[in-house]
Amino acid sequence: MTTAQVTSPAGQKSSSSVSILGILFFLLGAPHVYGALKRRAERPKQFSPFPYAAAILLTGAIATAVEFSLL
Repeated sequence: MTTAQVTSPAGQKSSSSVSILGILFFLLGAPHVYGALKRRAERPKQFSPFPYAAAILLTGAIATAVEFSLL
């Protein structure tokens, strides 16, 4: 059994190049995400049904809008 080699057509850049802007946004956002996760872990655990109810209502509104747009 042999493996097939995939080659890109001449003149096209490889898609594996890394974006400097993407790395910059990652480095700027990583401490913020880490801090948010750490604060969330330190909060006392309490159940609030509001986020779930809001998510259900939002998805229902989106589904209704999509259905009406298809009529």
